[in-house]
Amino acid sequence: MTNSTIELSLGEATLIGLALKQLQQKEMKQKDRDNLQLLEHKLSITYMGQKYRLMLVEEN
Repeated sequence: MTNSTIELSLGEATLIGLALKQLQQKEMKQKDRDNLQLLEHKLSITYMGQKYRLMLVEEN
């Protein structure tokens, strides 16, 4: 399992969250919807003392 983590500002974390929400509402092919759900499962945004962290977890 591999973790990739970057620190984000509040604005960056908000933009990523809004983009994901807009993608969820967009009409798309089932394959693209499945890929989006897989990406959402791998991504997490957490607040860690003044900073937001975006983590992508990939299983090897």
